[in-house]
Amino acid sequence: MINKKRIKNIGSFIANGGFFPTNLLINFNCECRFDQITEQSEGGSLKFGWLYLPNRYKSAWIIDGQHQLYGFSDLDDKYLESTLFVIAFEKLDAQKAADLFITINHEQKSVPKGLLVTLQAYLKLGSSDPKEAITALASAIVRTMGNDPTSPFFGRIQTPDVTPQPSQNLTVAEIVKGIARSGLVGRVAAKGQRIPGYLCQSTDRKTIDRARRVLNGYFRALMDANPTRWVSGRAEWICVNPGVRAHLLLVGEILRHLDKKGIFDAHEAGDEVLIAALTDFVAPILNFIGGATVSQLEPKFARKFGEGGVAEYYYALCELVNTKHKDFGGDEFRQYIARQKDALEGKTKIDVLDLVETIISVTVDVLKANYGTSELASGEKAYWDLGIESSKVKEEAYKKQQMAPRDKRLPKEAYLDLVDVETICKQKGNWEFFAPLFNIPLEGVNPKAKTYHLEWIERLNERRRTAAHGSAIRGFTEEDITFVQWLKKELFTRLEQAGRLPQSA
Repeated sequence: MINKKRIKNIGSFIANGGFFPTNLLINFNCECRFDQITEQSEGGSLKFGWLYLPNRYKSAWIIDGQHQLYGFSDLDDKYLESTLFVIAFEKLDAQKAADLFITINHEQKSVPKGLLVTLQAYLKLGSSDPKEAITALASAIVRTMGNDPTSPFFGRIQTPDVTPQPSQNLTVAEIVKGIARSGLVGRVAAKGQRIPGYLCQSTDRKTIDRARRVLNGYFRALMDANPTRWVSGRAEWICVNPGVRAHLLLVGEILRHLDKKGIFDAHEAGDEVLIAALTDFVAPILNFIGGATVSQLEPKFARKFGEGGVAEYYYALCELVNTKHKDFGGDEFRQYIARQKDALEGKTKIDVLDLVETIISVTVDVLKANYGTSELASGEKAYWDLGIESSKVKEEAYKKQQMAPRDKRLPKEAYLDLVDVETICKQKGNWEFFAPLFNIPLEGVNPKAKTYHLEWIERLNERRRTAAHGSAIRGFTEEDITFVQWLKKELFTRLEQAGRLPQSA
């Protein structure tokens, strides 16, 4: 069907001087008059002469190229003088015409994107269009690094339209996109003006050489941090498209940071100065990649896809750098950290309340399992009367129960406080039941230093108060979050081993 928007765009293309180097394909459904100019044929069956189109409505049907033709429909008459190339058939049956259309529009093979991007380096270098010029420059840089035997990228980039080797998991299009978006070889300002990047020089050739040296130097340090991981490609998530793109963004942001702080003029600094500054700056990343286990590496870098994946990978790199350079990171990273902190605080609040509920529930279950649920002469259940000797604990729970609306009152054990658990655990005869579950030494404390390791209960209770009464001023600190994560892992491991892990956990 005719697409009006497409016709309008084609009309604009023609009005701006565009032309079509391809043919219209049509079929005459009746015989056409052809007057041959010369008696002899040129080149076998080739004949020159005048073709007279039938003076009849619907005498020709367009097999392919209808939008190309109808693009002229809204243009001034002067554009009707344009030359169109046409291949015409005479009295071709409808079935063959349909087959021809399908062959052209379905079975033809499109040009691989990587090849089109590679051609940019040859065709658009020095273009007056700033965006085209930057993309072409990035393409030329990738091609140069890919052909450089000393480059970490040598043998790692796929050749367009050629079946890649297992080691060739990087693509031209993705790395070009990464260089272009990093701003290292320039960016386009709001008014379409091209602003030079930190790797730009007086000519494109010099820019390509500088970019090759600096980027090779940076990525060589990354490769040398753990050569096995770099060679592993997708298996260990370092030498992968999202990773390379994220590192390119990071290089641009580091140079902006150092330039802004006055460490050096990043535009004028020599190649070796830039390489040394960059590799020193990302030392936390190099150390992490060099020594981290696969399980530590995976949550930061694994399975990152699309633009969102590149951003996630980049933020993970920034977080590592931030451990050494606390003032590093652009506005987007700051916003990301704020969002992450909000999400982490929200999760920590849920974890704290879940831990409190689980601990009290498990405490009551253990008492029931060891003292029973039968009713004693006192009228109380055995687990409540014998398992909890502290009159204070029982009285406080009873008071809270009575303060609740009559139609919403729960059993007394539902009103136990977290701190009551410590009292119950230390009660004579109870510790042997609770020690396998709750005897958790704080990090750095010798497990054999004493009998009871229950200090974590009070620490968790402090976090419970924050969860219940938190505000913009009073929130979870990084230490709080780390403690809750540690405690949840330690406690739930013990509960799972004892077969007491609640189903919801």
